[in-house]
Amino acid sequence: MPLIFIWMLLEIAAFIVVGEWLGVWWTLFIVVISTVLGFAILRGQSLALMKKMQEAMRTGRAPTSIKQEVPFIMLAGLLLIIPGLLSDVLAVLVLIWNIPKLIMNGFKKSKNDRFSTDNIIEGEFWEETNKKKQLNKPKDDQ
Repeated sequence: MPLIFIWMLLEIAAFIVVGEWLGVWWTLFIVVISTVLGFAILRGQSLALMKKMQEAMRTGRAPTSIKQEVPFIMLAGLLLIIPGLLSDVLAVLVLIWNIPKLIMNGFKKSKNDRFSTDNIIEGEFWEETNKKKQLNKPKDDQ
């Protein structure tokens, strides 16, 4: 919870600093434009995602061909919708930099590390029979 309050305070401070630097109207204009841009990004990505999923289902394939960057682009759209300048900067960083690729490569590396051949321990095993069952068997000699 305290992280949310710190984020809100930083957003307010950013509004004050940018408002003094650019003026109130330009600051509000930036916020409104970023919100409209965020809605456009979300709408475009969700429609493209739905089309790809429908096409995959229609052809009988699993929808695994969907790009891995789509959730990050949608996250950037959500960050743009949130009124605030810091969230807008964070959204632009997600959109411009290769943050999705870096994160996905990190997941791939950790998965490959788990299944690497360096972690294999060779050994043998054998199945032991239950000796109690063998001891309790009636003998045919009696």
